[in-house]
Amino acid sequence: MNTARICIPRLETLDRNVTYPVNSASLIAIGWGRLKSDATEIPFDQHLQQVTVAAVSVDDPRCEEFISDTRFQFCASVVGGGKDTCQGDSGGPLMRFEPAQKRWVLAGITSFGLGCADPRYSGVYTRVSAYRDWLRSVVSDGFIESSINLDSSATKKYYNTYIVFLSVVLFYFFSLWIQ
Repeated sequence: MNTARICIPRLETLDRNVTYPVNSASLIAIGWGRLKSDATEIPFDQHLQQVTVAAVSVDDPRCEEFISDTRFQFCASVVGGGKDTCQGDSGGPLMRFEPAQKRWVLAGITSFGLGCADPRYSGVYTRVSAYRDWLRSVVSDGFIESSINLDSSATKKYYNTYIVFLSVVLFYFFSLWIQ
Protein backbone atom coordinates (compact mmCIF):
# COMPACT_ATOMS: atom_id res chain seq x y z
CA MET A 1 0.00 0.00 0.00
CA ASN A 2 1.32 3.44 -0.94
CA THR A 3 0.92 6.30 1.51
CA ALA A 4 1.48 10.01 1.06
CA ARG A 5 3.64 12.12 3.33
CA ILE A 6 2.23 15.29 4.83
CA CYS A 7 3.43 17.68 7.53
CA ILE A 8 1.69 18.26 10.83
CA PRO A 9 2.05 21.92 11.92
CA ARG A 10 3.45 22.97 15.29
CA LEU A 11 3.52 26.65 16.24
CA GLU A 12 6.82 27.99 17.52
CA THR A 13 5.88 31.44 18.80
CA LEU A 14 5.23 33.21 22.07
CA ASP A 15 2.26 35.04 20.54
CA ARG A 16 -0.85 33.03 21.48
CA ASN A 17 -2.86 34.90 18.83
CA VAL A 18 -0.89 33.31 15.98
CA THR A 19 -2.73 30.39 14.39
CA TYR A 20 -2.23 28.04 11.49
CA PRO A 21 -3.53 28.42 8.88
CA VAL A 22 -3.48 32.21 8.66
CA ASN A 23 -6.58 34.03 7.40
CA SER A 24 -7.02 33.96 3.61
CA ALA A 25 -4.60 31.03 3.24
CA SER A 26 -5.40 28.92 0.19
CA LEU A 27 -6.38 25.37 1.22
CA ILE A 28 -7.26 22.16 -0.62
CA ALA A 29 -9.95 19.76 0.62
CA ILE A 30 -10.51 16.31 -0.85
CA GLY A 31 -13.27 13.79 -0.32
CA TRP A 32 -15.85 11.39 -1.71
CA GLY A 33 -18.87 13.17 -0.18
CA ARG A 34 -21.99 14.58 -1.77
CA LEU A 35 -21.62 17.09 -4.57
CA LYS A 36 -24.70 19.13 -3.60
CA SER A 37 -26.46 19.85 -0.34
CA ASP A 38 -29.77 18.47 -1.60
CA ALA A 39 -28.30 15.22 -2.98
CA THR A 40 -29.89 12.19 -1.35
CA GLU A 41 -26.92 9.89 -1.84
CA ILE A 42 -23.35 9.71 -3.05
CA PRO A 43 -23.11 8.36 -6.64
CA PHE A 44 -21.67 4.85 -6.76
CA ASP A 45 -19.20 5.72 -9.53
CA GLN A 46 -18.06 9.04 -8.02
CA HIS A 47 -14.37 9.88 -8.09
CA LEU A 48 -12.35 11.61 -5.40
CA GLN A 49 -13.18 15.34 -5.57
CA GLN A 50 -11.00 18.35 -4.78
CA VAL A 51 -11.96 21.93 -3.88
CA THR A 52 -9.84 25.00 -3.14
CA VAL A 53 -11.11 27.16 -0.26
CA ALA A 54 -9.60 29.98 1.80
CA ALA A 55 -9.25 30.28 5.58
CA VAL A 56 -11.81 32.74 6.96
CA SER A 57 -11.45 35.02 9.98
CA VAL A 58 -13.49 33.91 13.00
CA ASP A 59 -14.98 37.44 13.02
CA ASP A 60 -16.37 36.99 9.50
CA PRO A 61 -20.21 36.76 9.53
CA ARG A 62 -19.97 33.51 7.52
CA CYS A 63 -18.05 31.94 10.41
CA GLU A 64 -18.57 33.61 13.79
CA GLU A 65 -21.78 31.83 14.86
CA PHE A 66 -20.35 28.33 14.27
CA ILE A 67 -17.03 28.41 16.12
CA SER A 68 -17.15 27.36 19.76
CA ASP A 69 -13.38 27.45 20.41
CA THR A 70 -10.89 29.08 18.02
CA ARG A 71 -8.01 27.07 19.47
CA PHE A 72 -9.54 23.90 18.02
CA GLN A 73 -11.67 25.12 15.10
CA PHE A 74 -11.46 27.46 12.12
CA CYS A 75 -13.54 28.26 9.05
CA ALA A 76 -12.80 28.08 5.33
CA SER A 77 -14.92 28.79 2.28
CA VAL A 78 -15.12 30.21 -1.22
CA VAL A 79 -16.25 33.84 -1.49
CA GLY A 80 -19.64 33.77 -3.18
CA GLY A 81 -20.19 30.07 -2.40
CA GLY A 82 -20.69 27.47 -5.10
CA LYS A 83 -17.88 25.19 -3.89
CA ASP A 84 -17.41 23.49 -0.53
CA THR A 85 -16.97 20.23 1.31
CA CYS A 86 -20.26 18.43 1.93
CA GLN A 87 -21.87 15.49 3.74
CA GLY A 88 -19.61 12.47 3.43
CA ASP A 89 -16.39 14.52 3.40
CA SER A 90 -16.14 14.75 7.22
CA GLY A 91 -12.87 13.39 8.58
CA GLY A 92 -11.05 14.16 5.33
CA PRO A 93 -7.95 16.36 5.00
CA LEU A 94 -7.77 20.11 4.47
CA MET A 95 -4.25 20.77 3.21
CA ARG A 96 -2.01 23.73 2.47
CA PHE A 97 0.94 23.61 0.11
CA GLU A 98 3.87 25.60 1.49
CA PRO A 99 5.81 26.62 -1.64
CA ALA A 100 8.98 27.73 0.15
CA GLN A 101 9.38 24.25 1.64
CA LYS A 102 7.72 22.42 -1.26
CA ARG A 103 5.67 20.45 1.24
CA TRP A 104 2.03 19.80 2.05
CA VAL A 105 0.81 20.64 5.56
CA LEU A 106 -2.32 19.15 7.11
CA ALA A 107 -4.04 22.34 8.27
CA GLY A 108 -7.43 20.90 9.16
CA ILE A 109 -9.84 18.00 9.22
CA THR A 110 -13.25 18.49 7.59
CA SER A 111 -15.79 18.79 10.40
CA PHE A 112 -19.20 20.33 9.63
CA GLY A 113 -21.15 23.09 7.95
CA LEU A 114 -24.65 24.37 7.36
CA GLY A 115 -25.59 22.98 3.99
CA CYS A 116 -22.94 22.90 1.28
CA ALA A 117 -21.50 25.77 -0.77
CA ASP A 118 -24.00 28.32 0.58
CA PRO A 119 -22.40 31.78 0.22
CA ARG A 120 -23.76 32.79 3.65
CA TYR A 121 -21.86 30.09 5.59
CA SER A 122 -18.32 28.77 5.87
CA GLY A 123 -17.35 25.19 6.52
CA VAL A 124 -15.86 24.43 9.94
CA TYR A 125 -12.63 22.47 10.26
CA THR A 126 -10.68 20.98 13.15
CA ARG A 127 -7.39 22.85 13.65
CA VAL A 128 -4.70 20.11 13.40
CA SER A 129 -1.98 22.24 15.03
CA ALA A 130 -3.97 22.10 18.30
CA TYR A 131 -3.67 18.31 18.36
CA ARG A 132 0.06 18.00 17.69
CA ASP A 133 0.83 16.44 21.10
CA TRP A 134 -2.03 13.96 20.78
CA LEU A 135 -0.93 13.00 17.26
CA ARG A 136 2.61 12.49 18.50
CA SER A 137 1.28 10.16 21.21
CA VAL A 138 -0.61 7.91 18.76
CA VAL A 139 1.83 7.98 15.82
CA SER A 140 5.00 6.43 17.17
CA ASP A 141 7.22 6.77 14.10
CA GLY A 142 7.60 8.74 10.90
CA PHE A 143 8.03 12.21 12.42
CA ILE A 144 10.73 14.22 10.66
CA GLU A 145 11.28 17.83 11.72
CA SER A 146 11.13 20.60 9.13
CA SER A 147 10.71 24.39 9.47
CA ILE A 148 8.30 26.61 7.57
CA ASN A 149 8.73 30.39 7.51
CA LEU A 150 5.61 32.44 6.78
CA ASP A 151 5.38 36.23 6.34
CA SER A 152 2.17 37.92 7.50
CA SER A 153 1.74 41.67 8.00
CA ALA A 154 5.53 42.11 7.76
CA THR A 155 5.94 39.95 10.86
CA LYS A 156 7.70 36.63 10.38
CA LYS A 157 5.97 33.71 12.00
CA TYR A 158 7.81 30.46 12.33
CA TYR A 159 6.17 27.10 12.25
CA ASN A 160 7.85 23.77 12.85
CA THR A 161 6.20 20.81 11.26
CA TYR A 162 6.55 17.13 11.59
CA ILE A 163 6.19 14.85 8.61
CA VAL A 164 4.04 11.80 9.18
CA PHE A 165 2.65 9.14 6.97
CA LEU A 166 -0.90 10.18 6.15
CA SER A 167 -2.89 6.98 5.93
CA VAL A 168 -6.19 5.49 6.77
CA VAL A 169 -4.87 4.86 10.29
CA LEU A 170 -4.55 8.61 11.00
CA PHE A 171 -8.11 9.27 9.86
CA TYR A 172 -9.25 6.26 11.86
CA PHE A 173 -7.75 7.78 15.04
CA PHE A 174 -9.38 11.15 14.30
CA SER A 175 -12.76 9.56 13.69
CA LEU A 176 -12.51 7.66 17.00
CA TRP A 177 -11.58 10.84 18.84
CA ILE A 178 -14.30 12.96 17.22
CA GLN A 179 -17.01 10.42 18.13
